[in-house]
Amino acid sequence: MLLLRLVHQQFTDELWFCVRGKLLKFTFNDFVCITGQLSTGERPELSTDQKDCIAKKFFHGRTNITFQQLKNRMEDYKAPRRGDPLQGVKLASLYYTLCVLLSRDKRTKINPDFVKWVDDFQSFKKYPWAMESYNLTVTHMKSLMVGQPKCFNENKAGDPLYEKVKYTMFGHTRVYRTLQN
Repeated sequence: MLLLRLVHQQFTDELWFCVRGKLLKFTFNDFVCITGQLSTGERPELSTDQKDCIAKKFFHGRTNITFQQLKNRMEDYKAPRRGDPLQGVKLASLYYTLCVLLSRDKRTKINPDFVKWVDDFQSFKKYPWAMESYNLTVTHMKSLMVGQPKCFNENKAGDPLYEKVKYTMFGHTRVYRTLQN
């Protein structure tokens, strides 16, 4: 469980937290140091060569797939097969990227570009996932904090036992747990 307060926000790409009475600034550089992800890189061009793409092989050519469909295909692929092991690695990489680095809501559709990028596996590995993950996390965290002090005080006034607020966050939120230690 992550329970922190946003206390100050100066730039759009940094967050300030009050942890155990100390103000801590958290930036993209901190995020990269903790995750070990690549901090630079350009978004790759999408390949037009779709002859052996995972969308055709596993999803009947559709690129608008859900997490559940991806998970089902991964579980099917675990069974002993004579298929190309790289295809399994692509599925696993896509799943990890979407579920851990981006931590998207499992009920939403997967970005079709990500499904296409994973077919060019070298470009997929060089994709600037750190920036994508950081921006998603910061944007979502900031949207959660809008109006929270007032909301918390109103709820506390109505219920003296009201002490904690829980949030559902998206992005690579495990990084922020390191601030608690």
